[in-house]
Amino acid sequence: MKDNTKVNVMDSQHLVPELALIEELPEHWKSRFEKALYMLYESLEQSPALAWEEIAISCAISPHHFHRVFRAVFNEAPGQYLRRLRLQTVVEKLIYTSDSITDIAVGSGFSSSQALAKALKRELNTSAKAIRKLRERDSYDYLDELYNKLGHPTSQSHKTMESQIVEQLNTELRTYPERHLPSKRFSIPEFEKIMDEPGDEEFEVIVATDVEQLNNCFDDITVHVGEEFTSAFRANLAIAAGKYLCCKTNISTDVGYYAVWNELYRRAVLEGYELCEQGYTVEYLRNASTKLPYGMEIELQLPVEDVDG
Repeated sequence: MKDNTKVNVMDSQHLVPELALIEELPEHWKSRFEKALYMLYESLEQSPALAWEEIAISCAISPHHFHRVFRAVFNEAPGQYLRRLRLQTVVEKLIYTSDSITDIAVGSGFSSSQALAKALKRELNTSAKAIRKLRERDSYDYLDELYNKLGHPTSQSHKTMESQIVEQLNTELRTYPERHLPSKRFSIPEFEKIMDEPGDEEFEVIVATDVEQLNNCFDDITVHVGEEFTSAFRANLAIAAGKYLCCKTNISTDVGYYAVWNELYRRAVLEGYELCEQGYTVEYLRNASTKLPYGMEIELQLPVEDVDG
């Protein structure tokens, strides 16, 4: 097979539910709701956050009409949408950082840790302490359960928009030669902290993770991070030649990120492969060209081998 090592080889699909849903709107409504979605995302980091009614008026839509159209298009009211996004942020910070629960609550738009506690109990039937304890486990099934509750709702109560979109994901089997990556090593919390640092510049990084480490508890997984594959003498990590099941997509949340990985694993099994235990997963991460903030384009490469060896 052709050696495709560049992130731009495959066409990118987007796994951003909002973008899929507003595509169905007339053009004059589409532009207004693109602006509204951008402002809703931006308000998550503002204190005090903008009320959705203010955002509606800023987009030249009456609050009453905005609420009616928003619910019809996005399957939830504007207030529910904002609460769900805030809880996504809370879960990510509880898992990826050591910030205090109070700081996480206030930084995610909740008035206090008590207000956050009520929201977590009501929406996810759990607590901040229970979510934080999950990072000590060596199984990630709990993330599927949490993110399924935090995914974009559909008319089918058991399905999220992310899970529906990902079923249409394009995958491609590639064969790569041995690759060499000059890299630095980080724990996942360390790497997430770097990725969360503000900045407007475009970036592209390659993240390689030893498959054997995927069974470790969250804090004990080390990732290798570099900018490009190069010659062996310049690199400190060698990734063995082999087959990879690949996909490329745009995401805006961890809900989408885990949905893509789960679908890639599922496709590998359906196509008669198993995970190569001596390999590395490879991720290309770069800014996505989307009007919604915090979007990221990712290419995932899952090392696989034939079930019969």
